[in-house]
Amino acid sequence: SWGYSISLIPVHGMVIDSVIESITIDPSSAIRHYVTLRNTGNVYNGFEISINPLGAQGQDLATEELRRFAHEGWNVTVHNWAAASALSPNESVTIEVAVNSPYAAEGELSAKLTIVSQQGGLIQQLTLSTAIELVHGHSVLLDGGDCTSLDRDVNCIFEVAVTNLGNFDEQPGLVECTTDADWIELDIENDSGQTSFEQIPTSPLSPAQTYLREFSVGLSEVVDAGTLAVIECTYSGNQVWDSSSAEVTMAEILEWEVISNGSEILDGRLNYWLEVQNRGNRAEGLEASISVSHDTEHGLELPENASWDENSSRIRSYSLSMVPREGIILVSGWMALPAAAVESDDIWLEITISSPSNSIAETWRTSTAVAGVGHDPEVD
Repeated sequence: SWGYSISLIPVHGMVIDSVIESITIDPSSAIRHYVTLRNTGNVYNGFEISINPLGAQGQDLATEELRRFAHEGWNVTVHNWAAASALSPNESVTIEVAVNSPYAAEGELSAKLTIVSQQGGLIQQLTLSTAIELVHGHSVLLDGGDCTSLDRDVNCIFEVAVTNLGNFDEQPGLVECTTDADWIELDIENDSGQTSFEQIPTSPLSPAQTYLREFSVGLSEVVDAGTLAVIECTYSGNQVWDSSSAEVTMAEILEWEVISNGSEILDGRLNYWLEVQNRGNRAEGLEASISVSHDTEHGLELPENASWDENSSRIRSYSLSMVPREGIILVSGWMALPAAAVESDDIWLEITISSPSNSIAETWRTSTAVAGVGHDPEVD
């Protein structure tokens, strides 16, 4: 007979399968390193995990605890270390190293992760390094609210906002607002009549903090309705440039003015005239009509390009489709004086002028008296 015996020789081994290292971090932020450890031996084994900071020359610095430390504002903690205390052959575990940075513009931390097997005397050491990365960034936003057009008597309030998009307190750079239109003006801190202004915020902005500045936009002159103006605000500083713009238009202004008027009696007729001028900022139509106190011959003098009822024997009314901006129209009417009656009689003539928008809708009257044939002036 034959007898056989087989004995298992224990083999101890470990290997680092992967290291996922975060080499940069924001100020006052948190990241994690991931280290995957595998038991390459043929028997169960456990692994002790510890971590400590390294000095500027790479020397070990002492810590009070094995798996966490605080150093110069940095805080480091090892997570999932207990899962490495008992690994089957070929079993792996991922150790997590959490790092919290101080709120500083710069800084770097190097930490040494040490892995020691409970059996076999195996040791692995890794250096994990993380540096604070400063991010510069600012945005500018111009907001005119509901203001899309400018009127003669109303200014619009605009707001320019500069926001720190970086990851640390930072003094903002220059904000400049300008317009390409010479018919509007920017007013900031009661300094009006400008087409541009510059501002430098006086205090640093924290991350996500916004600096707000209001200014008003008004007219320096009235231009044609619908004229477009662009206001642009730009930011420049710390190697960052950004811009934001808004558009406004000239509002429609409809207005007429009587610049002269007069009346006279000539050749047996009562005459009355008015000069009206379109003082708005766009062309507009105009209508005129005449009314008289007595049914005598009367009418309006017809201006060029006017429309009237050609079936009528008298021009009692007419219309003009468009009178250009600053255009002047002479509206003139007349009536024949009636024959004298026994008693004195009051005579009047009215001219009514209106526009489709009702920017003008008024009636003007002139009057006179015709003495009666039975009138004795000396009785008066």
